[in-house]
Amino acid sequence: MNDLENYVQMTMEAVKRSGGNAYFAREPQEVREIAAKIVGKGKRIIMAKSMVAYEVGLRKFLQEVGNEVWETDLGELIIQAS
Repeated sequence: MNDLENYVQMTMEAVKRSGGNAYFAREPQEVREIAAKIVGKGKRIIMAKSMVAYEVGLRKFLQEVGNEVWETDLGELIIQAS
């Protein structure tokens, strides 16, 4: 992927043309900050299985900033309930 930055830019532009919002983060902390700005505080959040969310610690972070977060993945839900 010699031209990765170009592909990322093309993808973000395509998302925007479709009416969506696209965000780019280089570090896990940036991902968490972007998500917290979008979600806010005091919400009930149901998360679908996402390796990216797991890898950046998104569930725990959203809980720390004052949200109730639940998993739809049975394995993660069992771990969360333990």
